Amino acid sequence: MTQETPNEVQKIEPPEEAQTLISGLLPLVDSEYKKFAVDIYAIQLANCRNYLWMFFIVISASLAFFKESRLGDSCLAFIHGYPVSPFFIPTMIFLILAIGCSVYGFWLGVNISTGTEFCEPHFGLQNRLTDLEYSQFNQSDIYSLKRDMLDGLCGALENGLAQMERRAKDLILLAKLFKVTLISFLITILFYGGSYLR
Repeated sequence: MTQETPNEVQKIEPPEEAQTLISGLLPLVDSEYKKFAVDIYAIQLANCRNYLWMFFIVISASLAFFKESRLGDSCLAFIHGYPVSPFFIPTMIFLILAIGCSVYGFWLGVNISTGTEFCEPHFGLQNRLTDLEYSQFNQSDIYSLKRDMLDGLCGALENGLAQMERRAKDLILLAKLFKVTLISFLITILFYGGSYLR
C-alpha cells in the first residue's frame, strides 16, 4: 500500500453555490467592518474630543474662579479658625466636586481616545497569496482563501462591535459626568454669590 504525497492528493472542488455565496458575503462583511472600525469609531472619537475640550474649559474656569474669588484666602482663614461666610463650605464642596468630575472625565476621555485595539482582518493574506502563486491554483484554493478572509473579517467585526459598545458606555458616562460637573460649577457660583448676602 503506497501513501499519496501531498502533490498527488486530489483537491475537492467546493460547490458552485458555496463559491457564489462566499463571494457575495465578503463585500457585505467588509463594509460592515469598515463601518464599525472607521465610521463609527471616527464619530465616537469626535464626541470624545468635544467632551475633552468641555472638561478642560470647566477645569480652567474652576481654577480661575478659585483664584479670582480669593477662595484661597478664605480657606486659610477657615483653617486658622477665623469666621467665614456660612456659604463658604458649600461653595468649596461643589467647586471640588466640579474639578474632581472634570479631571476624572478628562482622564476617561483620554482612555477612550487611546484605548482601542483593532484586529487585523486580513492577517497573513500576503503570505497566502504568495503560497497560492507557487502551487497549483484551483477553485478549492480560491474558496479556501475567501473562507479564511471571511473568518478574519467576522472576528475583526466582533472585536469592532465589542470596542464600539465599550466606547459607547464610556461616552454615556462622560455625558453624565459633564452634567454633574456643570451643575456643580453653577451651584458653586450661586453659593459664592450667597456669601455676599448679609
